[in-house]
Amino acid sequence: MKDWKRSLPIYVILSAAVCTVLLFVWSSLREKQRMDAPVELSVIGRWESNEAWENIRRGIELAARDYNIDVMFVTAAEGNQPAQQEIQMRREQSLNTHAILLSAADPDSLCPVVEEVGKALPVLCFESGVACSGGRNCVSADNYAMGVELGELLLQQNPSCQKVLLVTDASQAMSIQQRRAGARHVLEEKGVCVMETSTAEKNVDGSGVDGVLALDTQSLKYAAQNWADTTDGTLMGIGASNRVAKYMEDGVIAGIVAPNEVGLGYLAAKQAADTVRSGKEEPFPEIEYRVITKESMYERENEQLLFPFGR
Repeated sequence: MKDWKRSLPIYVILSAAVCTVLLFVWSSLREKQRMDAPVELSVIGRWESNEAWENIRRGIELAARDYNIDVMFVTAAEGNQPAQQEIQMRREQSLNTHAILLSAADPDSLCPVVEEVGKALPVLCFESGVACSGGRNCVSADNYAMGVELGELLLQQNPSCQKVLLVTDASQAMSIQQRRAGARHVLEEKGVCVMETSTAEKNVDGSGVDGVLALDTQSLKYAAQNWADTTDGTLMGIGASNRVAKYMEDGVIAGIVAPNEVGLGYLAAKQAADTVRSGKEEPFPEIEYRVITKESMYERENEQLLFPFGR
C-alpha cells in the first residue's frame, strides 16, 4: 500500500505528460489539416476582359495551383459596375466562400458593402481599392508613384512640352484616380496645361498637344491605334501587353510604366489564402513596376513584364 501511494504522484505526472503530448499532437494535426485544406476564393474584377486582367488572372491561377486555392472568377455580362459588384459580393457571402478578392469599380459607393461583408469573411482588394480603408487593404503597385513616374518620363523626353492630354477608360476606380493625381502633380508643378479625355468620348484626337499620357493599358492601345497619325506629341502610358510592345518597337509609343500584373494576381491570391488560414490580416506585399522605353525594352527584367507568357 505504501509503495502504491509513493508511486501515485509519478503516475499522475506521467499521465499528465502523456495527455499533454497527445493534445499537442492532436492540435498539430488539426492545424496541419486546416492549413492544407483548400481555400475557396471568389474573385470579382472590374473589367469584362482586357490584357491587363488576363495577366492578373493568370497570376491568380498560378497561385491557386501552388497554394491549394479553389478560385471562382465572378463576372458580369457587361463589365462589373459598382451596383453589380455589390450584388456579387453578397451572393458570394451567402454561398459561404472563404474570402473575396475585389478590384473595386468605385472606391466610395462600395465602402458600405465591403465593410459589412468584411465582418463575416476576409475581403481583400487587388489593383484598385476602396476609400474606407484608404486603399490600405489593396494588393497593388503604387499607383500614385506610377503616375509621377509617367509624368517625369514625359518631361525627360520632351522637356519643352506645354500641353498634355490624359486619357483614361472613364473608370472611377481608385487606381486610375491615383495615377491621374500623380501625373497631374508633376506636370502642373512645371506649368504644363493638362487636359483630360476618355476612350468613351467621340471625335477626340491628339492634335495640338505636346504629349498624350494614357493611364491604363486599354487607353494606351486606343491612343496608339487612333491618334498615332494625328499628333506630333509624345505618346506614353501605364500598362504593358504584346500589342503595346509592338507599338514601342515601331516608335509609336515612346515609353511606359509597367506594373507586374502577373505578380500582382499571384500575390493577391496568396495573400487571401494566408489570411484565411492564419485568421489574421497578413502584411501586404509591394508590387513591382518598371519604367521601360524602346531602348530598354529587351533588358531581361523588362522583357519579363512585357512578355510574361511569351510572344
